[in-house]
Amino acid sequence: MHVPVREYEYRAKWWILLFITVFFGLCALFLGLKATENNRGVVIGGIIELGPTGATIFYWVLVAFSLIAVISSVAFAYQRLRYRRRIVLSSESIQVPANGWTATPRQINFHDVQTLSVLPMPMFAGRVLTITHTGGSCIVLSDQMPSRAAFDELYSLLSAAVEQARANDRRPLRP
Repeated sequence: MHVPVREYEYRAKWWILLFITVFFGLCALFLGLKATENNRGVVIGGIIELGPTGATIFYWVLVAFSLIAVISSVAFAYQRLRYRRRIVLSSESIQVPANGWTATPRQINFHDVQTLSVLPMPMFAGRVLTITHTGGSCIVLSDQMPSRAAFDELYSLLSAAVEQARANDRRPLRP
């Protein structure tokens, strides 16, 4: 079976980055004001009761987590502008962006793929494709693909290519 060469842009969507930045920026602002003016305790989920000092510390911790989300979102926006991240499906392998900040992609030959699995992401509307191979594993998030149809096409083509590679590996070598 001949697998057509396909290339997909793979990057965070602008509206998601903007939403995270604005939402968690407002959370940090609100919680920071709450922490600076706090003189009362707080009950968390009806289970944990904190006094005024504990509540203030709790609010500052939430501010820190909110700021980490804002900084991460800005970093992903920079990454989106700076690097061209893409997934390339060729006749012999799949090339996926390496995790982290490197621009060097990771190439995985089809015959090295051990399992493919697609799971929903309950907190989001997307799905995650996990590719387990002899060198480890990697994930592809549907939310970073151009569309859901592109994600479905990638999974379908990749599944077929891996099955074909397995079938070819089982064939006896010709003399």
